[in-house]
Amino acid sequence: MNYIGSYFLIFFLKICSYLPISALFFLGRNLGSFLYHVVPSRRKIALKNCYRAYPQKNSEFRKNIIKKSFQSLGIALFEYAIIWFWDESKLKNLLEIKNPQYLDQTLLKGKGAIILLAHFNTVETVAILLSIDKNIAAVIFPPNNKIIAKIINNKRKKYIRNIIHYKNLRQMIKSLRNNTPLLYSPDQSKYERGAPYIDFFNTKVKTTTGTIKLTSISKTTIIPTVHHRDTFKKKYILEFLPPLKNIPTNDINADTSLINKTLEKMIKMHPDQYMWLHKRFKEILA
Repeated sequence: MNYIGSYFLIFFLKICSYLPISALFFLGRNLGSFLYHVVPSRRKIALKNCYRAYPQKNSEFRKNIIKKSFQSLGIALFEYAIIWFWDESKLKNLLEIKNPQYLDQTLLKGKGAIILLAHFNTVETVAILLSIDKNIAAVIFPPNNKIIAKIINNKRKKYIRNIIHYKNLRQMIKSLRNNTPLLYSPDQSKYERGAPYIDFFNTKVKTTTGTIKLTSISKTTIIPTVHHRDTFKKKYILEFLPPLKNIPTNDINADTSLINKTLEKMIKMHPDQYMWLHKRFKEILA
C-alpha cells in the first residue's frame, strides 16, 4: 500500500468513526464473510491450523469456527475507527476487566508482570483500552508494510507509553524492573535463532523461549490473560487468569511447553475470535 492508499484508509476510518459501534460490527462481520470467500489461500491456512487444534472434530465444526474467525477479523479492521478516533471518555466505557486482583497482587511484588496474551482479533483494541488507565508496556510485531507500521505505531503511542520491538529483550527487562506490566504474545511465528521445537496444537513447531528468559532474568510472574469481543454488550472483555506457578524451572523446554499448553487453553476459550489465518506452523518437525 502506498502513501495515497494509506491516507485514504485513514480518511475512510475517520468517516466510519461517526457510526455507532453496532454498525461497525455489522460492516466488519460482512467484510469478514466476504474475505472468507475471496481469499482462499488464507482460508486454507486457517482451516489447516484449526484442524491441528481440533483433529477429533468434524469438518463442519472447524469450518464454522473459521467463518466466525474471518468475521471477527473483519470487525477488527473496523475497530481501528474506534481506537484511533473515538474520544477517550467513550473508550473508557468499552472495557470490562475480570479478576483485576491477579494483576494488582502481582504488582505489589515490585517486579512487574508478564501479561500473557494470544492473538485474538481483539488484541490491538484491548491493548489500547487497557492502556488508557494503566501504565502498560507492549511488545509489538511490526507489519511488513512500513507505511502501515508507521501509522499504527503513531496511533498506539497516544495511549501505550512504552512500545517495545519483539527483539528488544533489554527494554522488556527494564520495563519489568520498573514494575510495569508487559503485554506479551508468543503464539506467532516469531522466534530466536536456534529456537526449539515444542508441541503446540499437536504439532512440534519452532517456538520462542523469550517468555521463559524474561521470567528467569526479571523474576517476574506470568499472568495468562484472555480477551474477546462481546457483541451483545458492545464491550471488550479482558479476563486475568490465575498466575502460573512453579515457573521457571531449570528446564527451559519444559517451561516453554507449559506456556504453549497455557496458550492452547486460552485460545480454546474463544476459538471463533482467534487469528487462525496466521502462518504459525511454517517450521515443524515431520
